[in-house]
Amino acid sequence: MKMRPTIIVYHAIGDRPPEEDPHELLVHENVFAEQVDFLVRRRSVVPLEAIVRGDVRTPKPAVAITFDDAYRSVLEIAAPMLERHRLPSTVFVPTHWIGLQNGWVDPPSRPLDVMSEDELLEVERRGIRVESHGSRHMRYWESDPIEVEADVRSSLQRLTDILGRRPSHLAYPYGPTSPEAARVVERCGLEAAFTLEQPPRGRFAMERAWIRPRYRLRVFAMKTSGYWSASWRWSKPGRAAAAVLRPFAGRQR
Repeated sequence: MKMRPTIIVYHAIGDRPPEEDPHELLVHENVFAEQVDFLVRRRSVVPLEAIVRGDVRTPKPAVAITFDDAYRSVLEIAAPMLERHRLPSTVFVPTHWIGLQNGWVDPPSRPLDVMSEDELLEVERRGIRVESHGSRHMRYWESDPIEVEADVRSSLQRLTDILGRRPSHLAYPYGPTSPEAARVVERCGLEAAFTLEQPPRGRFAMERAWIRPRYRLRVFAMKTSGYWSASWRWSKPGRAAAAVLRPFAGRQR
């Protein structure tokens, strides 16, 4: 199996009891710091754009860091750590929710703050590139293509107004996509779009790996090794390997 670059996904950084984080959104600050240190030592962290364009030349496994939903903790906790090590990363924001809380989450958990317009500009100044996560955080894979296109275009216009540049990438809300939604996103003039733990299907359905709060460092190492993909994960050998690793994936503190 050929080693290939990995795109990893975080949501929020912080601490919360598992019963208050049913969607596994918050990676503990200490765990995130340990993972960043591992990436510095054992991986080559590259800009997302380099993976999209196939411009990755490194002997170590290449990893791009992304964050979904643009939670404020990305600015307050993640940005200083990444800035300290000069690691590039990308945050995807659902533009309808800018400056609000994550009201799309169902069933609800304790709400999380989404960055404001000024905070998005600040996070970009600190080296985290802001891109689109749609507008209303819709389920694109089951929505009417006309509604999907309106949502994407609304997001692109809002971000263009805020950032002074047009976004080039989109992460599908919730992660999944459909062939119809991928065609809509391509038609909107974006360069690439990203799923979540789905097998890759071209530039507008590029695979990312979700880093969940319960993952210990050995699972993180596997996920960022360049050999872990959704295609392999759901194969017979992949399911067998996951069964072996599952006892080691418990929530870490």
